[in-house]
Amino acid sequence: PWEDFPKNFKNVLEQFHQLQPDATIYVCSVIYVEEAKITTSYDNNDNVRRINGYLLDVCEELDYCYYLNLNEIFSNGYGSLIEGASSDGVHLYETYCEQMLDYLKNHYVNVPAPASSEPEAVSETETETEAESGTGSDNA
Repeated sequence: PWEDFPKNFKNVLEQFHQLQPDATIYVCSVIYVEEAKITTSYDNNDNVRRINGYLLDVCEELDYCYYLNLNEIFSNGYGSLIEGASSDGVHLYETYCEQMLDYLKNHYVNVPAPASSEPEAVSETETETEAESGTGSDNA
């Protein structure tokens, strides 16, 4: 049932977080469909918007999850999949999958790495060598 989805999805994300507490979790939106090509009653953009609303709500509750809206690049501007992006109205052609990959590569959150419990020791020789060669962090 629709009303159970947010609770169940949040539970899954929390389990992932327990397994990998330092991981940043990205949740991608469900991509719009091209309704003119759909043969089932449940594959429609009203359901896509509904599920994406749930995904976004859960991500906003969890500070380690980030929602990525793929419809920023796949919408025709009217709440539907770009015409011709798919043979069946759902599954994208390869060129659109490549666009998705580019989108994912360019939409990430810079999360600082967790601080280690002990600072890493640097020998005086390494510090002098970096200063002499100009490769220290001030020049990087």
